[in-house]
Amino acid sequence: KQITAAARKIGDDSRDHRLPVERPDEIGELAMTFNDLLARLEVAIDERDEALEQQRRFLADAGHELRTPL
Repeated sequence: KQITAAARKIGDDSRDHRLPVERPDEIGELAMTFNDLLARLEVAIDERDEALEQQRRFLADAGHELRTPL
């Protein structure tokens, strides 16, 4: 029940939360695997956000240069 409650709290605004790993059995192994997945997703989302920010900056710069007379 603790793992289920913790998983429900994880969302866009709380991507750094992880599931509690208190058991050395299959459930604990599943929680660790889920936490690893969350960490990889967090990195991928951060990389995507950075790429989008670079694209926005490029488009703003290109638009400015195209509007500026020679």
